[in-house]
Amino acid sequence: MPKFINIVLCAGLITCIAVSSVFARSDNYHAELYVLGDPTMPYGEFPFPNVPEGAIWIPDLVWQSATTIVYDSFAEQDTPRLPKMALSYKDYKEQNRLKEVIPVYDAAARMSPWGNEELNIGMAFHYGHGGLEKDVKKALEWYKRGAEEKPIIYYLMGQIHLNSDDPTLKNDRLAAHYFSKGAARGCARCASRILYLDGNREKYPSLNLPQDTTLRYYVYLNDLGYAYADIWLHDYLKDDKAPAFVTAFNQDVFGEDEPAHLETGEFASILHGRFRTGLVPAGCIRVQNEIDASETMRAGDKLANKYFGCFGRFRGQAISNMFAKDAEKPKPTLTGSLPYYFGEEAVKAGEMSYALLSAMTHAGYETVTGYETLKRLRKTKSTDMAKQILTPAVELGYVDARDANALIGELVADEAKACWAKANGVGNFMKRDKRENVDKVLTQAAVLGCDAIEAKAIVISGNSDVMGQGTYVQDLQAKRSRYRAEDAAERERERVRNAQNRASYRSPPTTATGNSYIASGSSGSARQTVSSADAYAASKKSVCSSSITKTSFCR
Repeated sequence: MPKFINIVLCAGLITCIAVSSVFARSDNYHAELYVLGDPTMPYGEFPFPNVPEGAIWIPDLVWQSATTIVYDSFAEQDTPRLPKMALSYKDYKEQNRLKEVIPVYDAAARMSPWGNEELNIGMAFHYGHGGLEKDVKKALEWYKRGAEEKPIIYYLMGQIHLNSDDPTLKNDRLAAHYFSKGAARGCARCASRILYLDGNREKYPSLNLPQDTTLRYYVYLNDLGYAYADIWLHDYLKDDKAPAFVTAFNQDVFGEDEPAHLETGEFASILHGRFRTGLVPAGCIRVQNEIDASETMRAGDKLANKYFGCFGRFRGQAISNMFAKDAEKPKPTLTGSLPYYFGEEAVKAGEMSYALLSAMTHAGYETVTGYETLKRLRKTKSTDMAKQILTPAVELGYVDARDANALIGELVADEAKACWAKANGVGNFMKRDKRENVDKVLTQAAVLGCDAIEAKAIVISGNSDVMGQGTYVQDLQAKRSRYRAEDAAERERERVRNAQNRASYRSPPTTATGNSYIASGSSGSARQTVSSADAYAASKKSVCSSSITKTSFCR
């Protein structure tokens, strides 16, 4: 059942508040069955919450299986038209002659189920347009007649009671009541005003809103479709200073103290499986109408409109449909930066289909725009997600299987490069080509399995150079083999030198060389010949006789 803040008069005129202390829980995840463009339940038959007078509605976090379209003030609806008049509403307003046709509008309002006439005449009295004297109380009378059919009117009513200088109209609680009543019927701007009131509790203390009001309305707006509501909600749930009930919400919904990642679509997917308003914004229907007419550029313009575009649960679906339709054209029109923007938004919205890959295809896989579209997945290392998106893209023929494998291979190569970077961290960067550093890196890489990841990237991509020039493991192994060969050669040369030195010390020369020298005291050119063996013996005797320690040479 819906939960309300029941505001009643108690003893001593103290405001009494009744509010649920826990979130509605559901252990079951639901699949979205509604497809944009399919028939929906008539607006008047949808089971909207019945908000009693004097109550402030707070959203339940439950799953609503029924579906209807909520129309904003600018939606064109299939409504009974006004009787033919001499001039249009705009002409009567500009000529200050609205008073002449008020009876006609009154009769039409009684026949129309959409609240258009009540809104137009109510605004004319509200602001004193079309020759009508400004009369806020009369404006409220007209507004009340059409508010349930066109919930944006509740926003105008709430603004009157919140900001009026007339003490008979100024009423914060009544303003909050109308804002919440409009929000319950799909008015996103009404819901945003509840967020404003809750964010200014010190200014509106009499409302006594429950502590989890902002959380519940963020979840509601995120599903209903309000620009940036997903970012607001995600930041709110990640706030380190958030109250305990936020942590409890995260644990219940995401299974941990913090929310799931926003950029990967996991955040949207989980929430969409747990909570559903059942309300489709008219902006999404307008986008789908343009898609059906093959006007994909106009569909993109309408989708991105901050106030009347398509946000929330059905945004990803609208983007996916837009790309699918554009792909049918001989020459796609969604090019340039559009595929990058819309592709990223499709993933963020939790739409796990071929939308992002279609974006890549349209922009061109070899172009910077096309490549960067898919490269975004690398930031989250989402190889599995790339496969999820690529598989249906290949099956539908939007992406060639070789291109898909090439991309997945590149993502795996990124994982391998990250692995090698981690392995390189065990060595000295300044000595990265040294023998001891190469051995350390290869040992650590074997522990991390870097070569296996690298081999997988090469197999999937079919490209032996997917890692760059050569491969990390081959390069390092080649260096290690070269260094080991050099070390072995150097050790052999050292062994030979040592053997030669030892042999020269222990074996005296036996060959007379005929060394000549001038004898002391001899005359002129008199010479004496001494054999080399005798010279060696004399040298040894001289050295060993003065040596303190008898070396192997002297023994």
